[in-house]
Amino acid sequence: MSKKYLLLIAVMFSMISVNAQWNNSGPEFGLGKIRQNNSRLYMLGTRLYHSDDNGDTWTLENTPAVTFNEMFFLPNKIMAATSKGIFVSNDNGLSWLSYNSGITDSTNGVRDIKQIGTRLIATSSGAIYYSDNYGTSWIVSNITGGNVRQIVIVNNTILVCAFGGVYRSIDNGLTYIFSNSGINGSSPNILNIYNYNGEVFCHKSNSIEVYKSADEGLTWTLNNTGLIGSIASNFSLVNNSLFLTTASGLFQMSGNNWAISPIDNGSKPILYYYINNTYLANVFSQSLKLVKSINNGSSWLEVTENPKMFSINKLIVTLNNNLFGISNTYGVFLFNEIDSSWSRFTPQSFNFGGTITNGSVGDVYSIIYGAGNKYYIGTDGGVWSSNDSGVTWIQHHVGLPITNVPANYKTVKDLYINGNAIIAATTAGIYRSTDQANTWTQVSSLACNDLQKYGSYLYATGNGVFRSNDNGLTWTAFAGATSGGPFDMIAGAGGKIFTIANQANMLYADTTATSFSNNGNDQIKFILGYENLLFYIGTGGYINYYDVNLSVTSVIDASSNLPCYQPAAGSCYEPYLSNGGISVFGDNLWLGTSGFSTWYRSLADFGFPVGLNNAQTEKLEIKPYPNPANEIIYFNNLTKADQIEIFNNLGQLQGITLNVDNNGIDISNLAKGFYIYTITDEQHRTKSTGKFIKD
Repeated sequence: MSKKYLLLIAVMFSMISVNAQWNNSGPEFGLGKIRQNNSRLYMLGTRLYHSDDNGDTWTLENTPAVTFNEMFFLPNKIMAATSKGIFVSNDNGLSWLSYNSGITDSTNGVRDIKQIGTRLIATSSGAIYYSDNYGTSWIVSNITGGNVRQIVIVNNTILVCAFGGVYRSIDNGLTYIFSNSGINGSSPNILNIYNYNGEVFCHKSNSIEVYKSADEGLTWTLNNTGLIGSIASNFSLVNNSLFLTTASGLFQMSGNNWAISPIDNGSKPILYYYINNTYLANVFSQSLKLVKSINNGSSWLEVTENPKMFSINKLIVTLNNNLFGISNTYGVFLFNEIDSSWSRFTPQSFNFGGTITNGSVGDVYSIIYGAGNKYYIGTDGGVWSSNDSGVTWIQHHVGLPITNVPANYKTVKDLYINGNAIIAATTAGIYRSTDQANTWTQVSSLACNDLQKYGSYLYATGNGVFRSNDNGLTWTAFAGATSGGPFDMIAGAGGKIFTIANQANMLYADTTATSFSNNGNDQIKFILGYENLLFYIGTGGYINYYDVNLSVTSVIDASSNLPCYQPAAGSCYEPYLSNGGISVFGDNLWLGTSGFSTWYRSLADFGFPVGLNNAQTEKLEIKPYPNPANEIIYFNNLTKADQIEIFNNLGQLQGITLNVDNNGIDISNLAKGFYIYTITDEQHRTKSTGKFIKD
């Protein structure tokens, strides 16, 4: 892939295997529209999949890395409305061409495309367009702006739903006027519109109000008799019946009213398609994967192979060596090394919101493990803990600040744990707990976005960069960065500290420096340090890295075979990387993405030896001896890169020892009593924790 500002260093290039590849992994995600062309089914979403066996297995199409919003089929031509405009395939999906001539806001996405006679109609976020040459060129109608969305065509009338209501055209899409007669509100914000048996149905955003028109959108009447729930989410026309999903279940149009569908049976499915006596759906209360039913919804089974279209915003390896993927909106997923699968770790549709919620599901931002053998997650509703591996969760927010006044959210953006001490990053300061998150005390007023341990210090970034060498009790300014920013992330590599300022510039400093320097690279979104390498994702979506020991400006492209969107010849853009994350787990570098799940690649591609995985590392049992000890205590099976931290029974850091090997630690200055130790390796992964007694 071609990338700008890349200076390849020959000595580093030789480290990479010529055949190095990224491998696609889960979690799997089956939410998306399904469209049929001849015997082939297409699933639309952040990627495009097809199925030739009635939806049981799915194959990824070779497409640009764009979100597919709608598809339209012509003889020998497939047209797609995507997040980057109109794309056309003339070879049954093998290759795609951009057809955006005349669409002035194509980079913001085309939402829908329909045909009336020989004319095509398309909507973007800013305008309604038409084409009389099958998409070769487009002309804007009289509507610009207005946040237009879906299109329906009834006889010779075109209706388009928008923020301001419903637009109506009776001249083949040349001009439109509002047609909201009977719809409540001056700007009703119509989210979906659908044609069913010659009648048109639409519903408001964040509302249960559904309207029906029997005169091609000229007038509307309220039509929500029988509906239960606060919000209608989407229409679907499946098996010649009109369905509507709400939080209370699946409803079916019966006569002039709505009724709970017999297909529901308590499972609350979102229906997508019906083919060969099989319903394809998502059972949202149980899963986010595509499921099928051959018995009218009495039971649902996962399809053989689900599409990988999930958004993973962050990847975290916890102290007990588990890899977790966090989707801000959909919660936390756990990776299983044995069968390389992902499973849900937090409950589906659980409200992790504020102490006084507004009905929305609060986001999840971080996960850690320890302090009473519990898992802890940072959320919009403070910190939640689980002692049963994610089955149930308990909320903790006593002492945490309100960070979002409209929803009374107590948002915790990041968590760090060491011994009994838990550190929480919030926009109103850094908070600390030593009683398993039950109560919290502010230890710094720094607006904090990220917490990272590197060497003997715990670093924090926000409106400044600070560090602590006493397990988060006190904080001091680092490298002169006491204001400015915001500083979004921090990482360590090759003895240097790196941070991102204003979601753009990457700065670096020696660990003993008094100021930061700018490394001169492009705008940066995410960074990760691993030994001497610094990996980063640019705002353009590419992943690069460089060897800190050689240079802090000369970078190598690591994007390899990742899906690519090409807005111009010779360029490449991965739009879904910039909202993901990076982590090292086992022998692989992992990527989280916004829309195509996770990818991993061997660390051997970057010059690191592989083969000693996490499971093998755990077999090297580490024990202190003698125990009790008086002056010197030893630990077996250590390496010179290991670090030992010792805490008292209150979780207060007593000392840090580096490069201990098997020479022992002097504990003569410690008071008599119980102590907790934590041993971490050079990647800051926990190798062992335990207790010893000072005699």
